[in-house]
Parts: sequence; C-alpha cells; structure tokens
Amino acid sequence: MSIDNTTQSVNVKAFDMTKEATLVKLSITKYGGNKKDKGLAEESAEKHEMNADVVSTTLTVLDKTVTKIVGKIASAARTWLNHNAAVYDDTGWRMIRNSQFEKIRTQLEAYKLEFMEAVNENIISKYDALREQAVYDLGGRFDMIGFPSKDELASRYTFEVKTQMVTDPDDVRCSHLPQSTIDEIKGGNNAVAVNNQKKILDLLKHIAKHIKETLSDPDKKFKNSLITNIHDAIDVVPSLNFTNDPTITQMAARLKKDLSGFNPDDLRKDPEVRKEAAAKAGTMLDDLANANL
Repeated sequence: MSIDNTTQSVNVKAFDMTKEATLVKLSITKYGGNKKDKGLAEESAEKHEMNADVVSTTLTVLDKTVTKIVGKIASAARTWLNHNAAVYDDTGWRMIRNSQFEKIRTQLEAYKLEFMEAVNENIISKYDALREQAVYDLGGRFDMIGFPSKDELASRYTFEVKTQMVTDPDDVRCSHLPQSTIDEIKGGNNAVAVNNQKKILDLLKHIAKHIKETLSDPDKKFKNSLITNIHDAIDVVPSLNFTNDPTITQMAARLKKDLSGFNPDDLRKDPEVRKEAAAKAGTMLDDLANANL
C-alpha cells in the first residue's frame, strides 16, 4: 500500500470497500434497573439543610446481580465486534470484509441468542420473585416509583444486528449531492483505510513490545497468555487487512512464526530460551517501526 504524504490518499486498487465490504452495527438495549427518586432527594436535602438542586437519589429497582449477567454478554458482543471489524464512524458502524461476513454474522447471532436466553432465564422467568424482592428492598418507596410490568420489562431488552452497504460517492444516487459532500464521503472512506492499517500495525507492535519488555526482565512473572494470545491477535488480521497489504500480511505471519512457537514453561525455566525470545521480539518491534506501508 502506498500513501501520498500530501493528500493521505491510499492506493486501494486491490480492494474496493464499496463492493467488497459491509457495514455492521450492534443495537442493544437493556433495562438499567435504576430509578431516580426526586421526593427522597428533596427529603434528604431538607434533612441535611442542603440545596435540593445538588442532591440526586437513585434507587435500585431490579436486582443488580441479574442486570450484570445480561450486561456482561452485551459488553462481550461489542468487544468482539470491535476487535474483528474496523471503525467506520463515531455512531457505532463497523466495517467488515464481505469474505468475513458469514463468520461475523454467525458469531453475533450466537451472542444474540445467549443474550436473549439470559434475559428469559434470569429476568422474565423470575419476574414475580424479582418484583417481590423490589417490594421488600424499597419498602414504602415501592408504590411511589413503581415497577415495570412483565411485558414492559421484556420489551426493554433488544439485540439487533444492523447492516448496510458502504456509501459509494460515484453511485448515480449521489449525483445530486454537492461536490463538497462527495469529497467528504471519499475522504471518509479513505480515512477508514488509513486508520485501519495503523490499527493493525499498532496491534502487532503492542504484541512484540509486550513480549520483549516482559521477557527482558528475568525476574518478571507472566501468564501463558503472553504467548497463546498471539494466535488470537494474528487471527483477526485477515479480517482487518482490507487492502491486502503484503507488508501487513508478512509481518503478521512472521510474528506468529517467530514467537508463537515458544513454550511458556520453557521461557520460565531456561534463561537462554527467554533471551532468545526477547531478542526476536525486539527485532520484530524494530522492523515494525521501520515498516513502509
């Protein structure tokens, strides 16, 4: 990939994102389980002789244990998508290669199923018990702030995988747009390619640097994941290397070849093996710093 230093224009002849990529977005909603109690806040302010405008009281209506279970799954889904897709804009859209679409869709659908099953198992099926718990916990405040009905509570939990095509500024449907807008679209698409290549390079640098710094200290302890995580990180490179940049591909393959084969136990027990791995990681880091993308 070549970059014009003046325009930051990327040569993407090998990859047309408007034809070979799709945008994906996760839209997840969930009930927070909390409610503001203005009356209690005013009572507290009066009791402590405070300005009521600076006092806010939030009551936990739904058991935090169950909301955390569902929230953890939603967070895992977002993290996985962010790791396997490129940032397209600041509204949550992520870009994936069409060749990776089925893999991405299948995994997100698995997260969706896990999310909805967790909602049904931990919240909807236990609605009566959760409501009774709220009655007990909130005491006299329960009738004042209320509790959502079973149907209303169920409707608060949604998990949707949205998709759309990448905007093609040369599409006839964009012909009516001002040239400034078309230039903005082209610039935005170009920025995605530039930023994504940097993201991959930073990922490879982070791995090499972490291994070098950890193993260069003979007394520093580490988990097996120092080495085993190399596979997980490298496996996402094909999904993110949209422009099929050969340097990125070669560097990722070399990182995997040179460092993933070390046995963590050998690195702990044998100082010479540890030095060898640290040296290879250092060389890799230097080469990545000088990589010409």
